[in-house]
Amino acid sequence: MQDSNARFQQPGYPSELHQPVQQVTADDSFDIRRILNRILGSWPIIISSLLIGIVIAIFINRYSTRIYEVKATVMVDSDQKGSMESLMSAVGYYNPRLEFENEVVILQSRTLTERTLESLPFEISYFGEGKIKSSEIYPDPGWKFEYDTLHPQVYGEYFVERDGDNFKVELPEDFMDEDGETEFIDLKVGQWYSNSLAKFRIVTTRELNKYFEEIPKVKVIWNSKQNLIANYFEKLKVEPTSEGSAAINIRMQGPVGDKIQDYINQLITEYQNFNLESKNRTTENALNFITKELIGLQDSLEIVEGILKTFQSENQAINLSAKGVQLFTQIFELDAAISQLKSQERYLNYITKKNNELELTEALLSPLGVQGLEEGISVAIRDLNTLIQERSRLSYGQLENNPRLRQLDQQIFKLRNNLKQNISSVSNQLSYQIKMMEDKRAKVESEVSELPKTEIELIRIKRRYEILENLYLFLMQKKAETAIVLAGNTPDSRVVDSATVDKDPVSPNPKRTFAIAIIISLFIPIGFIVITDLLDTKIRSKEDVESITNMPIVAMIGHSDRSTNLIVAEFPKSSIAESFRALRSNISFLAGEKKIQTMLFTSSIGGEGKTFISINMASILAASGKKTVLVGLDLRKPKIYNDFKLSNDFGVSTVLAGQMECKDAIQKTSMLDNLYILSAGPIPPNPSELILSERFDEMHEILKQDFDYIIFDTPPVGLVADTFELIKKVDYSFYVIRQGYTDKQLLSFINDRYENKSVQNIAITINDFTISKSYGYGYGYGYGYGYGYGYGYGYGYGYGSAYYGEDDKESGKKRRFRS
Repeated sequence: MQDSNARFQQPGYPSELHQPVQQVTADDSFDIRRILNRILGSWPIIISSLLIGIVIAIFINRYSTRIYEVKATVMVDSDQKGSMESLMSAVGYYNPRLEFENEVVILQSRTLTERTLESLPFEISYFGEGKIKSSEIYPDPGWKFEYDTLHPQVYGEYFVERDGDNFKVELPEDFMDEDGETEFIDLKVGQWYSNSLAKFRIVTTRELNKYFEEIPKVKVIWNSKQNLIANYFEKLKVEPTSEGSAAINIRMQGPVGDKIQDYINQLITEYQNFNLESKNRTTENALNFITKELIGLQDSLEIVEGILKTFQSENQAINLSAKGVQLFTQIFELDAAISQLKSQERYLNYITKKNNELELTEALLSPLGVQGLEEGISVAIRDLNTLIQERSRLSYGQLENNPRLRQLDQQIFKLRNNLKQNISSVSNQLSYQIKMMEDKRAKVESEVSELPKTEIELIRIKRRYEILENLYLFLMQKKAETAIVLAGNTPDSRVVDSATVDKDPVSPNPKRTFAIAIIISLFIPIGFIVITDLLDTKIRSKEDVESITNMPIVAMIGHSDRSTNLIVAEFPKSSIAESFRALRSNISFLAGEKKIQTMLFTSSIGGEGKTFISINMASILAASGKKTVLVGLDLRKPKIYNDFKLSNDFGVSTVLAGQMECKDAIQKTSMLDNLYILSAGPIPPNPSELILSERFDEMHEILKQDFDYIIFDTPPVGLVADTFELIKKVDYSFYVIRQGYTDKQLLSFINDRYENKSVQNIAITINDFTISKSYGYGYGYGYGYGYGYGYGYGYGYGYGSAYYGEDDKESGKKRRFRS
């Protein structure tokens, strides 16, 4: 089959061949229309790429591990903000938004991640081994590994298969024997395996047969604690639900939705426990202190009570006199007042000592057990404890240069200074009040000394008993109040939505996968086409020629698979032969009223097909009844004689050298009656001088007298300068370029001479043209020309049509181009 296309002048419109074509510069080389047509012309490759992309997308959607997203929502409450924070918020120093961000930091901390994983059995993972991929089985495949937590364990991959009633376990590489072979062990259910590296056993959690029928081989991965923490720490995403909201979204993605759901729910539980522990720590310290004091007081109270009973029994003195009762009441009241003041003084001394420490990392003892303490100091201590606890929570897993930590440090520093000044002022007042009370008590005690000795001793014992009893009752009351406070503490957050698994996986997303596959599969071939077009310097289409030169294009000769150059002579009904008939018709329009008798065919370099075209052009003229001679002027590389199986012992070189007459050197062909050959002859030492000699002009005149048409086959103009002189001596010249072979820069070479008028009467013939090598425009060579079909620029392409059946013969043979 012949793939030959040409664009020719329609009969009746000869002026179009001379119509100038708009000159396109190098900057216009990127032609959108050309690229689009080339893309359309490459549709089989693009469709193939698209099908491959779709197949890959199907494979990805089928066999990729599905990733699910699990999400929970937690609301952070700020109703329990301290008075100091309220004051700072009122003056604009305290930002409640920072408090919310602190909770986000805590949720994302490594400390909380570690606490959560310690509460979950995630250290060992189970995977079902499939033909293509493995999938995690959660929580287990019907059995699980139990291990001795006090024994060393080897992390890595274990493979477990059921063998009858036994489990066959392939141990990790660390268990290899002396020969470097993997070690296998057989275990029964509940049987311990123990050596210096590990100690574990397998226990069942469900009925085995069902699971092992579906999953015959299970991979068990023993994860290290640090790897687990790093994995879950990196995957957790914590962010506000919306700007300005106190609600937090907790998200995580993974292949096993149920496992992540358990993790997030446990994470929220640990977060609330952590928050509650921080809030309860101060109250628990106060409760422990009161409990210890009550134990000591109870022992002392029992001892004093026993002494009182013994004294009354021995002295039969059960009641005091009226004066004794009066003095006892006064002393008791003074003792109670002094005890309360000294309790405040001791507490303030404790606060002062702790406040003077360089770093205050623990909350101060709560003033719940101190009666009568000034309200301002109690509030300041409570607010200071709140800030200390917040800083302690926030510091987990955070750097010291965290902006919120620095802000808390500034608040704590200010509050400590204010507290120190307040305590100093209150302590001075307490010291004065204690001294005044002690002076009053000394005066009352002097009056007691005037009472009888037994009454004095009774007052002393009862005084001790009453003091201890009142203090005991007071501490019991405070213990109950503290316990109520402790029991009433709740976390500063509440669960809005517990962790839920999204129904559809986030990856692979079938629609997105197909979209990406389609885009990539289209981009690769199209991108390749665009890049190769931008980098391509070869002539590919008529438009490429028109973008470089204004020279008219007279013909586009199709590709031939024949093993001979004599297409017109041997295959006169082929599409290639028909394209030369069209070229013959177009030549008559080139001349107009002037007759074209002598024609020259040349090219830029060898291999572009000028000899092929000159042979067949001479043949088509001879076949029309015109006496035609084909002259080989490539004296350096003679060729024509070989195609016609003629002698090259004489020819142009011998004629120009004066060794023989021109008429004696001309040989008649056996294929066509009117076709004659004047071969180049033996290669001379001075081809240029012979071509440019006067004898050539004489030979030219003789040929013009004897022949209707003279066809000169010349050397390439890019290699031999003689051709430019020959162009000036002929009626018309044809510059042959070969599709996909001729470089654009070479065409610029002849175009420069055409533009500066040094070369005239020249047209372009495009050789070896096929649609597959062009950009897909599909111009036909129009084999209706000269036959009156009148179909404009082409009556089809002629690919194996019935009329040109000869094109199907010898279709597999290689085409030869000669120059």
